[in-house]
Amino acid sequence: MKRIAIFGGSFNPPGLHHRRIVELVSAMPDFDEVIVLPCGIRPDKQTVGFVPAIHRAALVDMTFANIPKVTVDLTDLEKDTFTPTIDLEERYTDIEEIWHVIGSDLLVGGGDGKSVIQCNWKNGSKLWQTAHFLVCERNGVTLREIDMPSNGRIIETDIGDIARSSTDIRGRIFDAEPFEDLVMPNVAKYIKRYGLYRGGFISNTSSWTPPKKLQLAYNFDTHNINAERAVEKLAGLYTTSDIDPDLIVSLGGDGKLLKAIRANWRRRVPFVGLNFGHHGFLLNPPDTNLNQPLSIFHLPLLYVKVVDLRGIVHRGIAVNDVWLERACPSTAWLSVSANGKEMITKLESDGILVATPQGSCAYARSMGAPPMPLDSNIITLVGNNVAYPLGWRFAMLPSDTKIEVATLEPSRRPVRAVIDGDTVIENAVSLTVRQSNIAAIELAFDPRVNISDKIVAAQFPARS
Repeated sequence: MKRIAIFGGSFNPPGLHHRRIVELVSAMPDFDEVIVLPCGIRPDKQTVGFVPAIHRAALVDMTFANIPKVTVDLTDLEKDTFTPTIDLEERYTDIEEIWHVIGSDLLVGGGDGKSVIQCNWKNGSKLWQTAHFLVCERNGVTLREIDMPSNGRIIETDIGDIARSSTDIRGRIFDAEPFEDLVMPNVAKYIKRYGLYRGGFISNTSSWTPPKKLQLAYNFDTHNINAERAVEKLAGLYTTSDIDPDLIVSLGGDGKLLKAIRANWRRRVPFVGLNFGHHGFLLNPPDTNLNQPLSIFHLPLLYVKVVDLRGIVHRGIAVNDVWLERACPSTAWLSVSANGKEMITKLESDGILVATPQGSCAYARSMGAPPMPLDSNIITLVGNNVAYPLGWRFAMLPSDTKIEVATLEPSRRPVRAVIDGDTVIENAVSLTVRQSNIAAIELAFDPRVNISDKIVAAQFPARS
């Protein structure tokens, strides 16, 4: 019998007390897996929306990293929704026994039918009778024996002085009081880096300060002799750690950095690219000193959904871009919508591409769209060899735009979808693209690198 424990909550922000509870459940031999499930917007908790989901997702991944048997499910954050407990049992229909990790405050009054679960949760009375609960005792909460549900089990916690709530942590941050003892060290640094929970503007640029003992993980092409030699040199200057790095260093070209990001973005560690390739729009000089404050850009990625001719749904994340391209001699016929409104009824072209700011200097630029500043809140939409409508080439759209593209004759004029030049989906019927609510990276630059100069240079022929 497979038995899992689901720990749902806002985790806004996640604290050490949350991590300790998960560690305790993970250590129980009778559980095969612990699923941590942060929620999106909740009608009963307005504070959930104080910090964008894209930052909350990073904080949750950081907090629960490297705990055995633990999976962080970001589905609700990506959809920016809240799944009631009763519906979670349907989501995990392949699991034979599901236990829900809850606080003891939710059971108070249960013997009289007046607990929060019975009165406020969807199908609460049914849950009380049929669901399994792992109950964490909360400070100041007294439970009567009759308040326990029939399938309840108390977890003996040892969180002691770290027993706080997310509300307490937010309050400390907002009041500029010390809070570092209540969260993971990397979480504290991230919160400070972007000024989260302070009630002000959240910037997508900041500065990253190296720790006293800098640990690096490397991603490089073993066929690139210069990159390989550089790794050997760096290994003599800094500590190497593939398990708990402070930076992920990519040595090569932009393509190598792109692959490193796609493989490692959920590690929530800043990336720095060293140029041992060609153009290097997103890269730093090979001699960059990594043991200094670096400029940081927080860059959201794209959520991609493709439906193929068989009705199969493919989902993915794009760092740079995603596009549809014709897969036959005939031009593709496409309809294009933005935020549910049809903008182009019939686009006749070789295809269409959607790019992030970091991808705007790649294929988007070769198709005629201008490169965008990394900190711009813009998504680029550009057609490839557009025959009709005459004169349309590209559009610069706000980053919260939802773009939908449908093929008008998928059988006669087949197209394929391509994500970051890496994932190919044949016979695509529709493409949906929007900025992800959970996927983002931190990209670091040497202070000597002027991104504005790179954008200017990218719009002119290279000087000989």
